[in-house]
Amino acid sequence: MKKILQEHCLPLALIFLGAVCYLPLSAKMTASALPEKEGNPILEAFAPTPEPTPEPTPTPEPDMDVSPPQLLPDGSYAGAIPTKMGALTYYNQHDSRWANYLWGGQDPLTSYGCGPTALAMVVNSFTDHSVTPVDMAAWAEQHGYYSPGHGSYHNLVPEGLALFGLRVESSQMALTPENLIGALGFDKILALLMGPGHFTNNGHFILVTGATKDGQLRIVDPQSLENTLKPWDPNLIIKEARNPCEYGGPVWAVSRYPKNSG
Repeated sequence: MKKILQEHCLPLALIFLGAVCYLPLSAKMTASALPEKEGNPILEAFAPTPEPTPEPTPTPEPDMDVSPPQLLPDGSYAGAIPTKMGALTYYNQHDSRWANYLWGGQDPLTSYGCGPTALAMVVNSFTDHSVTPVDMAAWAEQHGYYSPGHGSYHNLVPEGLALFGLRVESSQMALTPENLIGALGFDKILALLMGPGHFTNNGHFILVTGATKDGQLRIVDPQSLENTLKPWDPNLIIKEARNPCEYGGPVWAVSRYPKNSG
């Protein structure tokens, strides 16, 4: 009997501890458990495959009744941006609720959090997960997307969005204003990795949510409300996009999978 207990108690204890320790990162994530990176079929299916050069098409802003993003007196941000995928809840790295959160225990989101903030906006708005930039930073660190002293690795946004069940397509095309606007399609937004220029001195993620009737781009900048509220010349965006870029960048088209796609 003693021998049987010795052989079986330790494995049972390890199983029990593993079950106790497996807890969600945040109570905010109520829809379902967060996706795991290893063995996830969505990520295995994701590959940056070239898209055909899209036909230039006008993409007028959606007619959607949303409150525009604004900075509130308490230092938090509120509001949303109309997109062809629906209303995009706006998050800002400098929000008083998480600006001083130390990613990896050392890097404040206000300075290093563009990746988790951009990812959280899209996931929170277009999936069943309710997340904040803090939630996404913790998830990114757990899954190897956090680079100490630098922020996020560049594959965080394309792979992260795919892991959360969104369709991510690499737009391997000639970067022209017509192609960039055409890549938005009828049900997409774009995620872009920017290089030095108006948005960053190094690397920075932004979203492109649409285009105006006169061909200017509507962007969402997780670090600047001012940048978010004004249109941008697509030639400037193209000039400052970080190109060449790994992981199928610097432009990724993001959309939902069709409901009948299985």
